Amino acid sequence: MQKKIIAGLLTLTIGLSCIAGGKVRIDIKGIKNKIPLTFGKCDKNIVLQRITEEAAADQQYTVCARSKTGTTKDWKKYSFSFTPQASGLISIYFRGPVVCDATGKQLKIWIAYDNIKVTGTKAKFGDFEYANKKDFFDGFKGCTANMVTDVEDAQSGKNYVVTWHSSPVLQTLNIIKGQTVTVTFYAKQSNGKVLQKTVGASNNIG
Repeated sequence: MQKKIIAGLLTLTIGLSCIAGGKVRIDIKGIKNKIPLTFGKCDKNIVLQRITEEAAADQQYTVCARSKTGTTKDWKKYSFSFTPQASGLISIYFRGPVVCDATGKQLKIWIAYDNIKVTGTKAKFGDFEYANKKDFFDGFKGCTANMVTDVEDAQSGKNYVVTWHSSPVLQTLNIIKGQTVTVTFYAKQSNGKVLQKTVGASNNIG
């Protein structure tokens, strides 16, 4: 009985800490096309590492950018860079952290993202003010649960996206060997959205 109570309290504590603000996580993957990625510069609140959930042999083709501290209710700017060692297609995912409860069930830690800018490659990033006919924000793949529209608390414009680890938004990038790619964005904590209806294919380049 005591163990169940402790487990329940742990779950509640984790859940409350998530609502208080999870950490940002951006994954870059060049696994499918075997594109090695090297770490570049990052601001003081970002840590660059490999995606440890991937196989050891594939981790050289990945970059995982995480914030050192959790998000708050206010938008905060983040920045990091990486350099590809080959040319080709990779994918960039904006998502939330991996957090599980005492039973091992993954929790939905929602993070809001807005005003994303990428230099060093051609990319359709911005402030999410234009949605295409499939209801995805211009240039991104995701689902309707990721979309927040016509609001007053966007960092830029009226729209932004919310994500958790298993419901990211992503875009495919055509990168050039040796050309450094810099990613700048704003993030804050979020309670997410109730609807989880998926729209369209993910067009995932792993």
